Parts: sequence; C-alpha cells; structure tokens
Amino acid sequence: MRLPRLPYAVLGFGVLAFAWAPIFVRIADQEVHALTIASWRFLFATALMLPVAAVLFARGRISIPPRAGLLMSVLAGVFQAAHVWTWFASFEHTSVGSSVIILAMQPLFAGLFAFLFLRERPARLEYAGLIVAFAGLVLITQGDIGSGGLEGLGGDLLALLAAVLFGAYLTVGRVAERTTDAFAFTTIVFAVAAGVTWLAVLITRPAVGGFAGETWMAFALLALVPVALGYTAINWALGRLRVVTVATAVLAEAPLAIVFSVFVLGERPTTGILIGGALAIAGVGIALAARRTLLAPPEPHIPHPHVPHPHLPHPRRARKDEQR
Repeated sequence: MRLPRLPYAVLGFGVLAFAWAPIFVRIADQEVHALTIASWRFLFATALMLPVAAVLFARGRISIPPRAGLLMSVLAGVFQAAHVWTWFASFEHTSVGSSVIILAMQPLFAGLFAFLFLRERPARLEYAGLIVAFAGLVLITQGDIGSGGLEGLGGDLLALLAAVLFGAYLTVGRVAERTTDAFAFTTIVFAVAAGVTWLAVLITRPAVGGFAGETWMAFALLALVPVALGYTAINWALGRLRVVTVATAVLAEAPLAIVFSVFVLGERPTTGILIGGALAIAGVGIALAARRTLLAPPEPHIPHPHVPHPHLPHPRRARKDEQR
C-alpha cells in the first residue's frame, strides 16, 4: 500500500516558509528589541488569520475545538510565544550560527517528549538521519560556538531554551491536532501567543513604534511567510506525521536560510557551510525515507458474524434473556 505524498509536500512547503524567518529577523533586529519583533509578528499573523477563520467558521468549514483540544491549543500558544521570544533574544547575545545549531537540537527534545507522553518510538532510520543532519549543522557553525564569552554563553542558553520550548510545542500540537482543525489550531496559537507577548510588552515596555519602513515590511513578511503560511503547513503535517519526522524536516531550515541569505543579504557561505548544508539536507532525506512514519488510523474491529464479540452478549443468549 502506497502512502499518500501530500503530507510530505505540505511539510516541505512549511519548511521552505520557515527558512525565511532568520532573514526577516536579521533585517528587523538592527533597531528593534526581540520581544517587539515577536509581538508584532504574532499580532500581524493573528490579524491575517482571524478574518479567514471567521469566514470558515460561518460556512461550517471549521468549528470550535472540544475542551481538551482547546486547552492543548492554548498551551501550544504559550509554548510558541516563549519559543519565539527566547529564540529572537538569543540573536542579541550570540551569533546567528550558534543560535541556529542549538535550536536545531529541538528534534531531540521533541522525540523525548513524544516518547514520554505520546509513546512514539522513533524508527532507526529517523535516528540515522537526525545524526547526519546534526553533524552537518555542526560543520556549519563550528567557528561560532563558544566564541562570545559569558554573553555568548547566555545567548546559547536562550537558544537551548528555545529548542526545548519548540519541542514541547510540537508535542502538544500533535495532541491538539487529533481533535482540532489545523487552521483553527494555528489561529488559536497565534492569538494566544500575541496576547502573551503583548502582555510581556506592557510589563517590560520596549519600544514598539517609530521604526523605518523596511522594518515594518520585515514585520509583515515575518508574519505572512514563516508564521501564517509556514506554521499552518507544519501544523497540518503534525496531524498526519510523527513528531520526530516533522521536527527532523525542520532541520532543513538552516541550509535553506543560508541559500536565501546569499541572494537577499549578500552573504557568501564558506566551504564548511556548503558541506554542512549538504549533510543536513541529506540527513533530512534519510529521515523522511522512513515512510512508515505516516500515521494511519486504526481499523475498527468488526466481529465475525459467527463469532460473538467479547464485549457483547451472545445473540442466542440475548434472545433467551429477552424471552424471559
């Protein structure tokens, strides 16, 4: 039986959209605090998706999730807000390369959480792909780790926390997607994340306006491409693929972002970056070759007409009971 390819195609599109996030953040963080970038990112994304969600709800295409799904969606929004905030903040204290390589450890945490809470045991091929991809990312950023002193260490810890939070987000999202439509889930996540980050803005009071037009454009693109489009695709794939598969595919964000930076930011990658990027993409391909990761709903047990179901009364016994 051949497994459908659509979930993998949607997952690939989501990863491509994800890869633009570091580009837009780098453009915006020249004059903006990390919390401000995260707040505007979620606010713009929520503004884009709420009208669409309202139309879909009015037409009966999506519905309010059940209580359990709603609670999981809200929790995922909290994790998403904390993940983005800490990841953007890491850029202020350490190099982009260090932040990317540490964030790339999120499949390890996603796999750990999925094993502990969802009882999902990764296939050997997925582990092999993860090792190859992680080795490639190490080559990409080997000259960055540990070069920033105590401040760099603080940034590395923020990136590590972001990886843990993203792994938690993937795991909670996997549970929520079982009872919640992907678009409804994404809309709830962004709305909650916007509320959390703007509440933090009210408390810490960073600058939230008076920026250049290029910065505002970066905010809008950051909300549209990696957030509204990327996360919707990733969340949809989460409902059909295993957590470790999705998390491993997201590793391709780093080499793709390097390619984009060549054309957008004029950055020239070194030989180590080219070799490491090739290894990372190869590792993702190895992991995704484990086609058994596609989740198929269990077939319902239909008892044989001549064999009584263990939880149902025997038909002859039932008739005798009725006669009595």
